[in-house]
Amino acid sequence: MKKIAMVVVTLITGFSMAANKVSFTEKKPKILDIYDVKKLPAAASASTKLKWAEIKGEWKSCRQQGTAVLNQKLPFQGWILHTFIKCARKEIEETKSKATLEKVLDQSHKVRVALVEGPWKGPFRAEYNRLLISAQRVGKLSDTEVDKFFRDEQDLSDDNVRFIWASIYPASKKVKKDAPVTGLGSGNAPKKADDRFLSLSDTARVQHRKMAYEESLKSAQNALKIHPQDIVMLWIAGRSALFLGQYEEAKKHFTNAVEIEADGPESEESNFRLGLIHYRLGNYQLAIQPLEALIEKKSDRYELSSWYWVYRSLQGMKSDKADAIRQHIVYKYPYSYYGLKLLNNFEELPQDKFVFEEKSLPMFGVFADSHTRINALLKNGWIIEAQMEANDWPLISSVEWAHWLAERRLWPAAIRAINRAVDDEQAPKTWEIMSEYFPLDYSDEIKEVAAKYKVDPVLVQSLIRQESAYGLKAYSTSQAAGLMQMIPTTAAELARNLKLKIDLEEEIFLPQYNLPMGTSYLAEIIDDYGGHVPLALASYNAGPHKIKTWLGLRPETANLKEKKSTELADELWMDELPFYETSSYVKAILRNVILYRLKLDPKYQLQPNFWLDLWQKKPST
Repeated sequence: MKKIAMVVVTLITGFSMAANKVSFTEKKPKILDIYDVKKLPAAASASTKLKWAEIKGEWKSCRQQGTAVLNQKLPFQGWILHTFIKCARKEIEETKSKATLEKVLDQSHKVRVALVEGPWKGPFRAEYNRLLISAQRVGKLSDTEVDKFFRDEQDLSDDNVRFIWASIYPASKKVKKDAPVTGLGSGNAPKKADDRFLSLSDTARVQHRKMAYEESLKSAQNALKIHPQDIVMLWIAGRSALFLGQYEEAKKHFTNAVEIEADGPESEESNFRLGLIHYRLGNYQLAIQPLEALIEKKSDRYELSSWYWVYRSLQGMKSDKADAIRQHIVYKYPYSYYGLKLLNNFEELPQDKFVFEEKSLPMFGVFADSHTRINALLKNGWIIEAQMEANDWPLISSVEWAHWLAERRLWPAAIRAINRAVDDEQAPKTWEIMSEYFPLDYSDEIKEVAAKYKVDPVLVQSLIRQESAYGLKAYSTSQAAGLMQMIPTTAAELARNLKLKIDLEEEIFLPQYNLPMGTSYLAEIIDDYGGHVPLALASYNAGPHKIKTWLGLRPETANLKEKKSTELADELWMDELPFYETSSYVKAILRNVILYRLKLDPKYQLQPNFWLDLWQKKPST
């Protein structure tokens, strides 16, 4: 039996010294997932009915119920106010009723001061702004009235008001001149040469970003004639040559980059790609040196993959040292894609037993209040709001804390917490522990849509875990939303094709829409790649056009779609991809597939071609 001591953490906010103690072994509250039921329970609370009306788009009913529920002064009243404002806005947009608007503004003004602070502050203010703008657009408030409400209700300065109006009614975009590029070497070159270099290097960057690699290689080569030691131009020239299959040219530039700059992102990537080029060309001994340099530096980005390709290089050389490297990878990275691929069997996963200790976490001020709200939110079906509350909590390195979050289906926070605990060696890397963090939420819905589109439900679950960590209202910087992170433009096209009546602004994150849209899109891409699931996953992440363009540049990758091979040389592309995020994404989902299958079937045996049966055939229309 192994016990892991928890780092004692005290969260102190405000001046109140009264604290709640959150026991990691406390009985979890009864959880109602309102997004995973066909109809409300007969004994549903008033706040549950309010949330149900919002989900169903019954705006008038939602607004009316919100009026009553706000008077109950529940622990999560701030979230109730946010929902009330949203439903009122949607109702006013439909009815154009100034009387309703006046009632809503009057009621929100009465409770706003008491509820202005809290995790709902940002969403509430954004929704309130939308309400005022909607009122102005339907002609129920003048510009002067809207401006007054902005000031009175949100204490905004003139600059803030102008900012809000500019974000809603943006002026025509003005083209900004690019800032001058600095760091161009010694500065001793003649001005004309520097001007020429600036022009060529700027052009190379743009061409490289657009994946016009023939052009970016030529521009970078010309720039290097002026400043032969510019690390960025060496990096662009090396990458461009590699993606075009000009391996000797790529090696030259990557080698120069490493010699000029020992550290830095460009030199790290140059070392890694240099090792991969040597491996692809069968020069296994030469592949090892640059990869070992990254291992020695403990490169966050490339250490694991460097270990893996060192192992494969030693294997290619038939070296006796190979198995020791395999064992190291399996021990240090057991739940990585490469670690799992190198297992002889799943019994090699860490098997230590773990006992949860009787620990409690003192919580003061706003976090004590948040703990109370989360339990109430979960009980009444407000899952999204509970997840948002948990996402604001500090990240604590404790397996007990991660388990507490997981029991409450606060998955984004729980998965972050267990990852931190494992990284900090505060949790054993046992499958008994790790299996809890591969959620099975919405399994019935996933199985239904997966069967319709001929995709293995395990693939959908694996993609969701990577895309959103099962966060219902997860948003990315590219505005991707929901469990399967649907981009609004893609979702709009899919909704038309699937004949879904959906308000994308409000409903894109709802599982009943997000799951069929995401699964149909995934199936469509897999079909386009003839069943080559890893290539389809890369396209789901980076975009089909980018991946197809990149694959077509070299004979080694041009026919991967047809081969559907699991040979090592035909998996090298995952680490050769131009986009590090996409490379990690593909391997993470394939890792998830393996671990979900193990969770669902403890007798599962991993096969080299394990992804070939994740898709059956083109879905019926």
